[in-house]
Amino acid sequence: MIREVRGITIFVISIIVLSPIISTHQTIEGLSGIEDNSNIASGFYESLLEDPFLEHEPQVMVNGTSGEFSSSFHSSSGGADISYVEMDWTHVENTELDFRSFDLPEVMPDYNDFIYTYQEFEFPYEVRPSTAEISFNFSVFLTGDFAPGVQEGNNLMFKVYVWVIDSSGNWYRIYASVEDVYSSKYEQKNLNLNYFNLVDIFDGMIKEGGVQEDPTDTAILAIGLAPTYRFDSYLATEPWTFYDGSVSLRVSYADVYVAMEIPSDPSTLWQPEYNQTYGTTLGEAFPLHANASDEVMNECYGMKVESDGSVYVTGNTRSSFELRYYEGLSFRNQVLLKYSPSLNLLWQVKNDNRTQVRSMYIQGGYIYTTGYIQREDTGGNLIVTKWSSSGQRVWQSEWGGEFTQVGVAVGVQSNGSIYVVCSDYNWDEPEYYQKTCILNFDNNGNFLCNITTQYPWTFYDCSGDLTIFDDYFAFHQRSGVSFGGRYYFNGTESNWVFGDAIVLDEEGGYFAASWMGSIGGGDRDGSIIFLTHYNSDDGLEWRTNYSMLWPNGWRYALTPRDMIITPDDEIQLLIQHTSFINEYLLLTYDLEGNLLENRTIGDDNWPYWSSPIYMAVGSSGLVYFAFTIGSSSLTNFDICIQAYKMYQFSDGFSLIISAVIIIASTVVIIWAAIGILRWKRMK
Repeated sequence: MIREVRGITIFVISIIVLSPIISTHQTIEGLSGIEDNSNIASGFYESLLEDPFLEHEPQVMVNGTSGEFSSSFHSSSGGADISYVEMDWTHVENTELDFRSFDLPEVMPDYNDFIYTYQEFEFPYEVRPSTAEISFNFSVFLTGDFAPGVQEGNNLMFKVYVWVIDSSGNWYRIYASVEDVYSSKYEQKNLNLNYFNLVDIFDGMIKEGGVQEDPTDTAILAIGLAPTYRFDSYLATEPWTFYDGSVSLRVSYADVYVAMEIPSDPSTLWQPEYNQTYGTTLGEAFPLHANASDEVMNECYGMKVESDGSVYVTGNTRSSFELRYYEGLSFRNQVLLKYSPSLNLLWQVKNDNRTQVRSMYIQGGYIYTTGYIQREDTGGNLIVTKWSSSGQRVWQSEWGGEFTQVGVAVGVQSNGSIYVVCSDYNWDEPEYYQKTCILNFDNNGNFLCNITTQYPWTFYDCSGDLTIFDDYFAFHQRSGVSFGGRYYFNGTESNWVFGDAIVLDEEGGYFAASWMGSIGGGDRDGSIIFLTHYNSDDGLEWRTNYSMLWPNGWRYALTPRDMIITPDDEIQLLIQHTSFINEYLLLTYDLEGNLLENRTIGDDNWPYWSSPIYMAVGSSGLVYFAFTIGSSSLTNFDICIQAYKMYQFSDGFSLIISAVIIIASTVVIIWAAIGILRWKRMK
């Protein structure tokens, strides 16, 4: 019996000893290892031609009966040699071609005599492309009277054309050359199709109500060579009567690229655990008025999560265009919202009329916000406001001068001292200026001092965040030119680092995400995302990069939006495709910069890239996103808050409770075992 008691005791003690080192970080099913779960659900880029590099001889068509047009095909022998099709026009003097007229539509050449090569392509999709591009390589060889310098204006006697021909036989001219000098070296042309090109070419292949205009889902890309009207008459002469020479057009590559937006399949998107929208209507945001439109603007300007899991969101409600500009009535209110962890709205409060918010901070159960209030006589004055956790306004302080002062970031030191980064500016000449100030208030809202910084930390009417430490605060600007800076409470300040997203580590260093390249929708080079870790002395610790490629080798246009560190020591970096699809990806890294996961996030509510997005870590493995959403008409805007399950992490309280339960159970078992042993001995 003693052995049995010892066995029970050893087992229980083992549980007690080992339980503190049992990992509280549990990998969510499907997230272990490096995974690419991204799904470009609403857009893709595709090449349509089956033989863009002319590995097989393409079709060539000669129009007209002059006999002056011919073609040949050169097949690549490998190495640096390339395949090309050559289209030749060899003119002999006094050979008259079939000139059409000056008055006919410009789709076709001025002569019925011309030559072109073509490839058929299929477009089986039932949606018009968002963008499309025709890309081709060509060179031109000239001899005789067509050679440079031999005859005046001889480069005007011909043109290189690009057409698309639909299956109904309609020709659409996409390109006609206007070069002063043609090159015998290959040049690449990239022709971006405009809206009318897209409608003309692709709408006939799209079914509407089960009806399709064109008989098939196929079209033809044609590239050709033709004489111009100048060859019939130029400077009161007739060049065709005396020209001897040739024009040879070589084409080595041709393709059609289309980019499309496809309705997302909800089953492929990462769905939020909780999803709420906050909006106001006429009569709620401002008083009803006969000339008020339905336009109500609700804009998100900050989100924080308290230690108890409560979610605080701040933003602005603005009245309609008609009231502001035609009636002279301006209704602009800061709003402050409190949600439960599952995003049930607990309360909402409005600040004074004509207030606007730019940043928020939470400490000691109080919420601090900053922004400005519009005054008729002094312009915009900075305000800093302290709110209770029940939504009561404790106090509000105002500070300003002759022109406009906006609070763009607020933070509270451990001793209760409040710091506000202020953008002080005037855009009117000749007093134009823009500067950054650091204001200090005590915790009762009393103004203490104003210091003009040596660094221009703020952009006009931007928003930002402060992270407060014992010796300094770190500032990160969210809009305008994104970067961060440090201000030490002894008066020293330092220009920190540029980055679209910045987050501090626990050792005084920081992670910064930025991009390099092009982010415009028409740019083919795209951009590269850089994630960098700096130590507390601003020294580079490591840097990693991320990019995505279209099927044709071009990069996506990507831009960082926000970044956080979750309690399980993982970096969550939100990036966006800032070209035509405007979708979001969430990249997960460890603290050494290793990419753990990449997945698509968001839905149709997620905003266009110019809108700030706020991320915050919550309890129970939730990460929250808050942003402004707009209607398709862009007349109403609302605030959207979503929560996603991203990690599993047991908090300290749960660990303490678990330990207490284990210890209590152990004590009960041990005493029960001792009691049984004594009872048996007494017998």
